[in-house]
Amino acid sequence: MRKLRFLTCTLLMAAVVACCEEEPVHLREIPADITAMELEGQVDLTIDKDHNRVEAVMEETADLTCVRILKLEMNEDTYLLDDRDYLNLTCPDTLHLMSTQEEEWVISAVQPVSRYITVEGQVGDAQIDVVNRKAVVYLSKANDLSAVTFLDVKLEAVGSVVVSTASVVDGLAEPESTPVEFPMTLDCRHDRVFTVEYQGAEYEWTLCFALFDAPAEVTSLDIWACHVDVEAHFDADGEPVLMIRETSGEWNVVEDINVHGADVTARIASLKPSTSYEVKIVDGDQESEPVAFVTEAAEQVPNMSFDDWHQDGKVWYPYAQGLSYPESAWDSANPGSATFIGSSTVPEETHVVAGKAVRMESMEAKVLFVSVFAAGNLFTGKFLDVDIMSQGATLDWGYPFTCRPTALKGYYSYTPAKINKTKEPYKDKEGQTDKCQITAFLTDWDKPFVVNTTEGQFVDMYADYIIASARLESDEATDGYREFRLDFDYKDTERKPTYIVISACASYLGDYFTGGVGSTLYVDEFELLYE
Repeated sequence: MRKLRFLTCTLLMAAVVACCEEEPVHLREIPADITAMELEGQVDLTIDKDHNRVEAVMEETADLTCVRILKLEMNEDTYLLDDRDYLNLTCPDTLHLMSTQEEEWVISAVQPVSRYITVEGQVGDAQIDVVNRKAVVYLSKANDLSAVTFLDVKLEAVGSVVVSTASVVDGLAEPESTPVEFPMTLDCRHDRVFTVEYQGAEYEWTLCFALFDAPAEVTSLDIWACHVDVEAHFDADGEPVLMIRETSGEWNVVEDINVHGADVTARIASLKPSTSYEVKIVDGDQESEPVAFVTEAAEQVPNMSFDDWHQDGKVWYPYAQGLSYPESAWDSANPGSATFIGSSTVPEETHVVAGKAVRMESMEAKVLFVSVFAAGNLFTGKFLDVDIMSQGATLDWGYPFTCRPTALKGYYSYTPAKINKTKEPYKDKEGQTDKCQITAFLTDWDKPFVVNTTEGQFVDMYADYIIASARLESDEATDGYREFRLDFDYKDTERKPTYIVISACASYLGDYFTGGVGSTLYVDEFELLYE
């Protein structure tokens, strides 16, 4: 489970209190959590800390008997008891972790197999029954079942081969005399048996074929702010034409479409946000009913130019005076740190792209002989409180947001320092070059996420509530501003977001009080892109 922990900048002040007072020592229980894991051959991976489980989705070609562990990260003060680099995931395997107590984690895997049958004039995907090894293939009525052209067939895992096929007439199989080699044309007026060889074993699949009346019809729309993904079908006879217009406007032909049998797909780009459109498919004399839709909005987070600031005492706030959350949109750890270390996130008026920029610096101060390290930072949300006694802080993460951008662009300028302040588990980073970090992600929270460092409550980047994410990390000195573009990786395009988090910091491990004093990050002119 990957967690994002935020920089609170003043948490070491608890050490000052500890020097002045003697209190009974209470050992707190530390859960033995896996925080990040990567396996060789994985497609996806989910970490469930509540039940100590890791579930991996593996590639078809992965050997489940010997899966190499490429990365394993655990929370602070946790170590692995098992001395092993490989797992046998043909059935659930286990790892044993130790912190204040020993805990067992179960690692399991699934290995989906992609199966398909592709023929000319096909309508939709074949209906495949894996358990009984049967499949139904639908073709448009314009096709002749006595001469069906097979383009490709894959019915078992990667490496399987179709070795023979036979037509089944009155219960008797009549094998083809020619070798199976795609593309090939076969008589499909009766069921056919395909024999597939995989790893020395043979499997028989029975395929049946049916004609389908496929009138011209738009069947699916995936609507974004500036594009729409269209699915349609026609009778597979002739050349289909996809058309679009603004409501009550002139119809325009969509130039770039994909035709697969009787199915048509297209991405129609360069649309206007929050605009009404209609789309239809035309095939000769056939014309579908127009399907109306409205594109999504294309909004920006306030103050993405970072020109609005105000100061209250020693504390700089990255929004105009008089605003409160959520209208303020942005905050930093300044409210918790300025008294002791000064504002580490401040407006910049000289080194800018336009107007004002944000300057974030990793800083250190001595308070009653205690070293306090803080990495300059910025985030969408609100700083709530700091608890000096517990070395913790609370923050509301997220700005209310329901749009689906495709990318975040902007400018950053970075001067890294060598890491000279470290804490476990990153003591080994001493002397390495620091890194900056810019992160953005979309969620479907029903309210802002409360980050509570005292209780160990952080954002889980593998959780279901993450819809899309993007990240930049770099240890390179930019020598001035550099433009960046972070494309959002959508793991779910069905759900719509409710919050957006954008954060930036001068030391990527600042939440572990690890970084280089003097590392300085500037950011300016952020913009969400809709394409």
